[in-house]
Amino acid sequence: MENRAAGTGGEAWRRLADRFGSAPLVRGRPVVRAELGETVITAPAAKRVVLGLLLIACGNGVPAVMWLFVPLPLWRWTVLVVGLPVAGLFTLVGLSFVLYGGRLSWRPGGRDLGLRYGWLGFRKQAAIPSEALRAELSVGQGADSDGDRGSACLHLCRQGRPRERLQVASGSPSDLHSAYQALAALLGGRAEDRTVARVQAGGVLHVSKLPLPAPSANFRTVKLTLPSPDKAVLKATLGARAFFLLFLVFGLGAFCLLAAVAWWGTERGAPLWAAIAIAATVGTALTAIGLLGLSGRLGTRRIDFDRHQGVLWLTGPSAGGGLAGRQEISLEQIAALQVCCFHTLPTSGAEAFTAYQLNLVFRDPPGERLHLMSHNDEASLRTDARRLAEFLGKPLLDHSRG
Repeated sequence: MENRAAGTGGEAWRRLADRFGSAPLVRGRPVVRAELGETVITAPAAKRVVLGLLLIACGNGVPAVMWLFVPLPLWRWTVLVVGLPVAGLFTLVGLSFVLYGGRLSWRPGGRDLGLRYGWLGFRKQAAIPSEALRAELSVGQGADSDGDRGSACLHLCRQGRPRERLQVASGSPSDLHSAYQALAALLGGRAEDRTVARVQAGGVLHVSKLPLPAPSANFRTVKLTLPSPDKAVLKATLGARAFFLLFLVFGLGAFCLLAAVAWWGTERGAPLWAAIAIAATVGTALTAIGLLGLSGRLGTRRIDFDRHQGVLWLTGPSAGGGLAGRQEISLEQIAALQVCCFHTLPTSGAEAFTAYQLNLVFRDPPGERLHLMSHNDEASLRTDARRLAEFLGKPLLDHSRG
């Protein structure tokens, strides 16, 4: 049974804009398809249901996994305190994927956009006139802390009221391209792609405003030094090195604890498998983070600029995550420098913060970018960006404000 929300006026639009101002109407990668004489933008139901069922299965599998590693006398209380809350959380998230549905539809030549949204059995419908609307593809406002920040948002905006925006979907620009094109065609070209900037740098370059997927931190991790008039160096700060070294020390300490626990349990004929498994997992994770950070794979690699020789050298992993080495790039290929901004999402043990990113923009290949640094110290990053732009004699593009 569906609950219909009638009304096509401004009040209905404001209610929808409030509801879907930050949360997307279509959850998941949107697809455009023809359905019963209508054009529909929606997310594939099969993928959403499969993902939801996987989350439910993983959550309910937690007590079973704990049965294998937790001693029987402690199992009941551990499941009650840890297992059931985790299983319940995963189940609720999984059910939200399975039961929720959202879609946007319209008929060829029609004047209204139809919306359907809500939970299975209680979905609502609404219709909004399309004459005063325009589509906008803009830089996403959120980002995962693991670096997956190549996100964009597709909005419907009411002309004359730019703050009243309805978020249709979010994802990568390639995921949203077909939906954006379909809405642009429906609205008679009243659409704007704000994820790409046109830059005059020895020709017109189309530069993405989206941050590159790279690690970021809530403290300064990279700094610029000018050891001589013709040389500039980007390298990890002392704080970043100490931070990753601390991870390495604790990781090796966890392995020492693992060896001690294994020896102690074996001597008594009762190996503590739960403690061994936890120590091994924690030790591996901490050691890996420490080694990756010290090797420059977590956004702290060294980059040398030499104006006399006209080249820059990358020390560490390649931009594509290849093996460590020393790569040489001509400074003539650099068209500009770019500053981006993004907002991380809160995670367990870490609060959300606003991070800034500095990239190089290349003339060849056109619009290609190279990540230089990402952290939350806006003042120091902008100072480093300005000094490096003056050193290279290149323009500085500020895309941190959309």
